[in-house]
Amino acid sequence: MGKILIIENNTYDAKDIKDRLKEVIKDPREAYEFFPDLGKDDLGFSTIAIEEYDVVLLDLELGSTAPNGPGDPYGRDIVLRYLRNHARWIPVILLSTYLGSDDNVAECSTYGFDGLLHKEYFRSERFTAVWPKIDRQAELCRVASLTGRDVFQLQYALESRSPLPWGETFGRQLARIGEDTLRKLLRLAGLAGGEVTFEAIEQGYSGSLVFRERCERGGRVASWLVKVSRNPAKLDRELRRHRKVFLDGVTRRVTVPPLWWAPIVADSTGLIAYEFERDSKSLLEFIQDNSLKDGLEVVRPALLELYGEMRTMPITPLIEFARYFGKLDVIKGIPTESVVSAFANHQPNNDLDEPLTLRYGRHHGDLHSRNVLISDLGPAIIDFAHYVSYDDKEPGHGIPLLDLAKLSVDLWVNECFSGTEELLSGKALESRDLDPIIDLFIRDKSNGPSPEEAKFFSMGVQCHFAKYLSYPELPDDVRGRIEEGFKNYSS
Repeated sequence: MGKILIIENNTYDAKDIKDRLKEVIKDPREAYEFFPDLGKDDLGFSTIAIEEYDVVLLDLELGSTAPNGPGDPYGRDIVLRYLRNHARWIPVILLSTYLGSDDNVAECSTYGFDGLLHKEYFRSERFTAVWPKIDRQAELCRVASLTGRDVFQLQYALESRSPLPWGETFGRQLARIGEDTLRKLLRLAGLAGGEVTFEAIEQGYSGSLVFRERCERGGRVASWLVKVSRNPAKLDRELRRHRKVFLDGVTRRVTVPPLWWAPIVADSTGLIAYEFERDSKSLLEFIQDNSLKDGLEVVRPALLELYGEMRTMPITPLIEFARYFGKLDVIKGIPTESVVSAFANHQPNNDLDEPLTLRYGRHHGDLHSRNVLISDLGPAIIDFAHYVSYDDKEPGHGIPLLDLAKLSVDLWVNECFSGTEELLSGKALESRDLDPIIDLFIRDKSNGPSPEEAKFFSMGVQCHFAKYLSYPELPDDVRGRIEEGFKNYSS
């Protein structure tokens, strides 16, 4: 369950609204007050986690003075714009004492707010029964604005009683999300039409529920890969990066567009979906049915386009790993009682600080075997949430060898790639299994991987193994294999 954010500049009004929500209206969500600092570029929002809120009550006037009528609509012109840029899925309801009495406020009804509320009405006794309807209407307005549909369509979809036939196994996976919430999300997304079948659960360690379904949508039956998460901000970031992938010139031969360019959010939970060919398989499934080499040969055309435009440059492993993994303790080997310390034991710190010349450019950031789909039309890659390209304005650049390290470790975890010591030492770069794609990741195609590339690959593999150990839901057998691999390699 999310929270309610009250954005005000009047402490009395903010407290009054907060108390009324809690004591009179009995809204079960916690309400928090926020007083924006209009002198800061981020308006002070860096002090809170916006993505944790599922509705915002925003005052129109946030300036220090209040002349006759709303002469300072900062809520509309500044704060609303900030919210739309940073948390576009959150419904924003305008609060004002001037509603119906001023042209500036009248404009707000078409300015992008998801609801309009007179403060005096908020205080009235009638409001107790009406608040849930206003809250729900604002949520539907936000979904409608992000998907190009109208509220009546969404209301009709939510009223549908069509069954969603998931079985017992799938039902057990819903504990974190909630069955009612998932039904609501699927109906809002338009993925709860006729002929719905839930085909498979995709196993991963991201904390999201990932599954496949087939359903009738738009008059035809299609297959979808669906992700549901209690962290809508993560899903939104994934879709923003997908848009950037296309803007960077990557074609549909490489990746598929999502259902919508924004997550569907309800009850503080987000959903995104990708359409794929009915008979598609993940790379993991394809390799399990065929061979590792066959799978990599099929995937090569997509990887070739993704990593085709490359440069070389000197990079410092310590800086690059800090950007990618975000935790120096994984790299430095802290805490020492963890097997993660094995990384520091056989990679001295001066190696981490020593510049290496590597290929860099576009970088997927999470290239594992379930983020690649294979059909008769060829391969397609999804989940570009961590995508970085060489002209990206965000900090850092992408080292494709990190993607190869991630893919190799993932295949090893799923027992499609043997040779633990080969991976940990970097010798896997010379493995015949990687032949179909290795030239996409190294500088000299004719002479093979350089010692610098093998060293960086080795570091990347060890960091990825260490990251796997941080996942609480990692199966015990996989954890044991990783720990044993570290132990044997260290000795």
